Amino acid sequence: MAFPARAVRNDLAAAPRKARCSLAGFLLRVFNPAKTVADGFRFRNKIGLDVATRLSKESRRLKKASMDELWAAAKVCRVANVMGPYLESL
Repeated sequence: MAFPARAVRNDLAAAPRKARCSLAGFLLRVFNPAKTVADGFRFRNKIGLDVATRLSKESRRLKKASMDELWAAAKVCRVANVMGPYLESL
């Protein structure tokens, strides 16, 4: 099985798994904080939009990810249009 070229070239998508954590009863695999926030918005229908917005607020409050990192991860995960209004409100 070959990996898609986009995943191999992009260090956000190809980053190794770092840790697992639990948020609001959901098990999350943390690659890096910005990608985890983007994944929260990507799977917002499964985990809930409130959990996804909480992820973005907590990552900014704890200074785990900058706005540029969040925006880059949003583009990689193809949720930039969804995350845009929430990033602007932070």
